[in-house]
Amino acid sequence: MAIIDAGILGGLSGKIGNVVGSSWKGISYLRIKAARRANPRTVDQVNQRNKFSSVVRLASELLYPLIHPYWNSEAVRMSGYNLFVSRNIEAFGVKGDLSFPKNLQLLPDPRKDDFDFISLKLSEDDPKSLVCQFKNPSAKVFLLAVSKDSDFVFSELTCDRDSSASVNLDFQADASTMVFACTLDPNAELYSKTVFSSIK
Repeated sequence: MAIIDAGILGGLSGKIGNVVGSSWKGISYLRIKAARRANPRTVDQVNQRNKFSSVVRLASELLYPLIHPYWNSEAVRMSGYNLFVSRNIEAFGVKGDLSFPKNLQLLPDPRKDDFDFISLKLSEDDPKSLVCQFKNPSAKVFLLAVSKDSDFVFSELTCDRDSSASVNLDFQADASTMVFACTLDPNAELYSKTVFSSIK
């Protein structure tokens, strides 16, 4: 890349042959026009794009509640968003569905593994309400529910004294709904491993 320093022509914009002139942050420069690339859409490429599209959609949903506050501080030489995508892409299958739910990681660095569901069921009064009970109480529980159509609902909960909590969903849950949860102990700054369960 050549930088133009206010020569006889001043800044250059536009294209001459395969040379393109442009400006970035007030600096004029020249570059070679990018070559056209073929898009053969091989099976492997399509499969990877399906997985990538799905994990990016999930990352976008979790950007402000999870990625910015927790993943950004763990990321080195990349954004928390990119770290989340790289850690979670293998949870998705070649059709973009959540084929490998045990690979999903809501928080970036699980340092303890003492958190799990005791029970997970639908409320008898409302089919869009989950009632969760956990083995251990925690100040913060992060819960992600995923429908069979890959609709996501994320909640940040505070458990009651019985280590249980309710979550309202945007969709009607059933046995195919996948629910993921993990905890954060704000005093010790410890995360739990993300655990996965289906509604009974």
